[in-house]
Amino acid sequence: MTTREQLLATAQDLLKPNAEGKITEETILSLMIMFLQYSVDSSFEVWRESNPQGTKQQFLDYIIGPKGDKGDKGDIGEPGANAEFLIGNWDASTNTPVLTNANWPPNGHYYRVSGAGNSTVTGASLYYAIDDKLISTGTGWLRAQTEFTQNWKVTSNDTYKIVFYDEDDNVGLGIKHDGSVVLKLELADGSVLTQNLSNDIVDRLLTYRASTSINARAVFIDEDDNMPLEFTEEGKVKGLFDYSLSKIGKEDVKDELLSMMMSFNDKYDGFNQWLAVMIDEDDNIGFGVMLDGTVVLSLALANNSIELKHLSTELQARFPTASFINQNSYNPNNNVFSDEDDDLWRGEQVDVPVFTNRMGYLFTPFPPLKGRGLMGNNSNTSALEFRKKPAIVVRGERNLGTFTPLTTLTTYKGWFRSDATTLPANPQVGDYYICIFFYLSAKTRTLQGVTMSEWDILYYTAQGWSVAASPASSSTLKDNDYFDSTSNGKWFNTTVNQGDRLIYLGLKSGGGWNEPIWITQKVGEYFCQGTCNPNAFAPVAPKNHDFWVVESNGVYQGLTLKKGDYLIYNNGWGVDEATIVNVPASAFYSLPCLQTSEWAVRRADLSTARLDVNATTRITKKKERAGNDWNLVSDSMFGSGNVGGQIASLLPKSQVTIQSFGGATSYNILSKVKESIRSGDLYFGRNHVYWHGQNNQTDLVQIKNAALQMASLAGIDRVIFWSMLGQLNMSWNSNRLVDSNHEDAYQGLSTSRFVQLEQWYEKVFPGQWFSPRKAALAAAFGRTRKSLQFPGKTEAQVALEFGIPPFSFFFNFTSVDWNPDELNFTGYHQSAGLPTGGNHNDYVIRTGNGNVGQIIVNQNEVWTEYNHDITHVTNEGGAALANQFVNVFLTQTFKI
Repeated sequence: MTTREQLLATAQDLLKPNAEGKITEETILSLMIMFLQYSVDSSFEVWRESNPQGTKQQFLDYIIGPKGDKGDKGDIGEPGANAEFLIGNWDASTNTPVLTNANWPPNGHYYRVSGAGNSTVTGASLYYAIDDKLISTGTGWLRAQTEFTQNWKVTSNDTYKIVFYDEDDNVGLGIKHDGSVVLKLELADGSVLTQNLSNDIVDRLLTYRASTSINARAVFIDEDDNMPLEFTEEGKVKGLFDYSLSKIGKEDVKDELLSMMMSFNDKYDGFNQWLAVMIDEDDNIGFGVMLDGTVVLSLALANNSIELKHLSTELQARFPTASFINQNSYNPNNNVFSDEDDDLWRGEQVDVPVFTNRMGYLFTPFPPLKGRGLMGNNSNTSALEFRKKPAIVVRGERNLGTFTPLTTLTTYKGWFRSDATTLPANPQVGDYYICIFFYLSAKTRTLQGVTMSEWDILYYTAQGWSVAASPASSSTLKDNDYFDSTSNGKWFNTTVNQGDRLIYLGLKSGGGWNEPIWITQKVGEYFCQGTCNPNAFAPVAPKNHDFWVVESNGVYQGLTLKKGDYLIYNNGWGVDEATIVNVPASAFYSLPCLQTSEWAVRRADLSTARLDVNATTRITKKKERAGNDWNLVSDSMFGSGNVGGQIASLLPKSQVTIQSFGGATSYNILSKVKESIRSGDLYFGRNHVYWHGQNNQTDLVQIKNAALQMASLAGIDRVIFWSMLGQLNMSWNSNRLVDSNHEDAYQGLSTSRFVQLEQWYEKVFPGQWFSPRKAALAAAFGRTRKSLQFPGKTEAQVALEFGIPPFSFFFNFTSVDWNPDELNFTGYHQSAGLPTGGNHNDYVIRTGNGNVGQIIVNQNEVWTEYNHDITHVTNEGGAALANQFVNVFLTQTFKI
């Protein structure tokens, strides 16, 4: 007879997947027959114990009756069970047909179980396997099980197509609906060989290698010949041990080692303050570890043992480096304003643009630039009023009322964006989020019963989620609006005290998600409360550092006031006097100064509509520069094509910080610069590189004004500006593609905004500005790759002839399976949709009904149109710009 172990071994061999990784139905059938045969053989052996002379045939006759006998006498059932007449099939799981423990058929009539399951038809809850019998005694029901179903429960369910359970409901063999097999195997000791193991297990086994040492009996080594374990001839074990699961206790340490360990002293309370201390004979602490992890150490440093490299970056930044000293000693390209008045023989006339304040009555100071005088023609239809810039620092322009900060905020968790589908998971009391909405989306939403608007605070309390409304909507807030705080608390990540002014500084933009920047006032900053008529002025509870713009002549509190004065309250009333210079429309003005920020301007009619004021001044400069580390700040451009990262890789000896704010305008970036200064001024002393204007390229006034303010904030001697790269924006002239942005700039047309900006940078910041447009053209030199937008020409030829940067700098060829140099140009495509016909590697250029300039390629008789980013460069373009900036501009022009 086959033993159980032999049966399991054979089953293990049968269950090995075939070459396709599957187990066939024939294998499963063979396995079932084998198990059934084993069950019959086992039952025969049991029967032989009481029938020692019986034969296999006699046993079978006993089980199923002689041939032709329909009686089933061999079932092992309950006493009195005698199945003689088959009534039909019965499904135990659904009780079909319906049977009860009454009205029984005649004695000996029975049902065959066709559906496995539990039933109480006998009066007790029993499990019925397929092919079991339910036998009537005439006065009740009896269950009759076969030998096989006594040993195994055979059934099917949602998991298994067929499954064998033992008496403890453990799976012995199961065939799942997906064809996989579950089998419980008992392996004989020593039956698993190395070849039975998968490679990932074999790779983890230590390799035994006989030791060559005369003192070692054997060692285990890994694949790198490291020895984690050695058995010596003396019976000792040497090895690398992990004590994390069984730590070394004090009783395991020898006395001589204990005497060297740290100890407590009565003077130092080890339970309340110290983890351990080492003290000298005078009870001075030589070394101590406190419970919070702080280490106290009495350290005597050897003379001349501390070098510059041992100091933190912060401390190192305070020392002049060799390059700093050398560059400021002789570098001909150093760049600061000269104090020398050379009667402007070397002078250049430059624009100093500004625009009038949105409040109408407030004066807007000009940005700071050292120059002799401020002059120009008032080209507007409204008269302008100039006055000397007030001595007070104006930080708040419009008071929007009071505001009560929250007191329950403890842990800032970041943004909660409007594209979230559920409220944050696993919150803790005091957690809070800033509600951020995509700039194109609606500004209010309800999620899981919580309604929130843009810039609200979503915070968690013991009662659940709550929302604190923003003090004003995003559509209402303007830069330099402010609120008076009525209590102590927090708003966003800013601590606010009672009486503070909470100031809205502007937007922090990131890929279309706009977060407001909030700050509080510093001592000496003033806040506008509106206008006043001195003869009818009755302020209520003025606060220190409040001021009003005087709208007409008069007297208040003994002060004689004129139009344009600033009436100030600061522990008493005072005035910042103004002498207004009125300049009618079309008139010329000339205002003396040594610094353009000495003057401020407003509309004479006090209208809130913006007027651009393009004043000019004349400047003379010499050059100076300091620092070796860099701070790169841009809209999305330093982040695109990894331009910033590739610049950093070319400056390995410098620390380079990259700040890229997708979608930001020049003023958005300026707001971030101001916030950085108020948040610790981490980048002070670095070389600052600003690349802005891509998102407001038609507003040159904003670009120039922001650049002047950035230069002043960064330190004029440590700033470099990148002008605009320009979009690869194509049109069609019936003959070829035209990129007017780059072609007009390449021809030097005075109407090109790129030319205008580059000329302004050259005048105001000579040697301190970099043209990515020109750098891209320089990088095109020698490129032999086909220019797909200009058939028959290379990218170098297109750059030389038209001034258009390489197409490769905007189209990511690493994302396609074809080689541009292997494509065959077959024409231009004006119609909507894709072409038809053609051959593999044909391509056409779209000239209408879509994005002009896009490439449509035939691959294996299938046409596909490929989009490319006309604004941001690829990694290939980023590498070219980074190389031109570091290895050409910084090395040759800026003299790093």
